[in-house]
Formats: sequence, structure tokens, C-alpha cells
Amino acid sequence: LEAATPTLERLALTGDENAGEVMLDAYESLARTPAYAERATDWAQRVENNPALFKKLDGFVDDDLATRLQDGIRADALESMASQLLVNIAAADPSERQGLISTFIDKARLLDSSGAYLDDIEKITQINDDWQEFQRLSALPSGHPDRAKIATFEARLADNAEGLVDGWGDKGPFGKSLAVVGLVVGFADTVESYRSRLMAKLGLAGWRNVGRLD
Repeated sequence: LEAATPTLERLALTGDENAGEVMLDAYESLARTPAYAERATDWAQRVENNPALFKKLDGFVDDDLATRLQDGIRADALESMASQLLVNIAAADPSERQGLISTFIDKARLLDSSGAYLDDIEKITQINDDWQEFQRLSALPSGHPDRAKIATFEARLADNAEGLVDGWGDKGPFGKSLAVVGLVVGFADTVESYRSRLMAKLGLAGWRNVGRLD
């Protein structure tokens, strides 16, 4: 695909609608493949930085290219990256967990080209930080004065995660992918009561094990 892309782009610029649609379909498929998802998002960025190519492709898809890039390629790529994140976390040493999630958050910021999801991304960042502190406090011996802070971090984890799923039915694919990642990040190996509360809010009772990596 990478070798064929320059030719397909040249053809699209001459008005070859078939070349444009083949190329767009191919990169949409690539975005759904964890190993290659970032290549698809790189291409989406390149298209947005090329006004002539963007205009041609946009015309081929009835002026819907911006949606297909953001809620198609980028949303699918985010989901692919999230799937890979879970695999990597499961295989990694616990000390590497926060670094893996921080890298994912940085990538999510880049994919949010419009800045529409900055609040959600910041919630995931806070959830990640709070999860680390929650785990640290939970490991302290009974009677340690810092253990009194556990309830504070539990509550903030729940509040931020609930904020991610608010308006679930109105969220687009990109927003839903972010929300699910936030749940997984914040509720892996934490209290069942908060996980159940969030799943009930989402109407996803079958997801009782969301966030469990075992």
C-alpha cells in the first residue's frame, strides 16, 4: 500500500474517483490493524496537510472526508492502539504500566486533530495518575496514616471515569474509544463497586470484567 500510495494520490488529483476510493478504503482497513494503525493515521494527517488532495477526496465521498478521517480512520486506529495497549500491559512488568499508558495518551492527543476531546484525554491522564496513587496507598500496611486517602482517590477515579461515559449515546466512535480506554486504565484490579456502577450507567452489564487484565 505504501508503495502504491503516491501513484493513487496522483491519479486522485487528476480526478480518478476509483483511485481515491480504493486508497481511502485501504487506509480505513489499515487503521483496524493494530500493527499498522499508526501508518493509517500518518496518511490521514498527510491528506489534511494537502489541500488539493483533500478537496479531491472530499468530493469523491460527498463532502464527508473530514468525518471519515476522524470518526473512521482515527477512531479505528485509536481502538487498535487501545487493543495493543492492553496486550502490552498484560505482558509488561507492573513498573512499566504507567509509561505505556502515558505513551498511548500522547498518541491520542495527536489523533484528536480538532481538539474536541482534550477534556476526555485529560480525564484519562488524571485517571492514570490516580490509579498509580490508589495502588500505592492500597499496598501500605493497615494503620498507616496515608491509607486514609484511599477513599479520596477511589472517588476521583469514579468521577473522572463517569465523566468519560456521560452522554455515551451522543458520543462518536472516537469519543467512545477514549471512554473505554479510560475505564480500562482506571479500573484494572480496582474495586468492583465502582466498576459495576459505571457499567450500569453504560447499560453494559455484561462488561462486568472491563479493565481486568487477568
